[in-house]
Amino acid sequence: MNGLSNCIVRNSCGKVYCWASNIWGLLGIGSQDESSHKLILNQYLKSEAIIDMSCGAKHSFVLTNCGEVYAYGL
Repeated sequence: MNGLSNCIVRNSCGKVYCWASNIWGLLGIGSQDESSHKLILNQYLKSEAIIDMSCGAKHSFVLTNCGEVYAYGL
């Protein structure tokens, strides 16, 4: 998925990886450090099996196999 300032991908095991400038917390890593980050595993979601995801201009949403929705960004 590609947003305005962020991208997220899911591998075949359901793990979510992100890259972004991290402005507005777009990486979902618990900080708003604005430095650019390369592809990273979202540690908050590492124990979740993600079945769907969506990016907006300044946010991302992910859906787990248990029906939980996580959102991060602005």
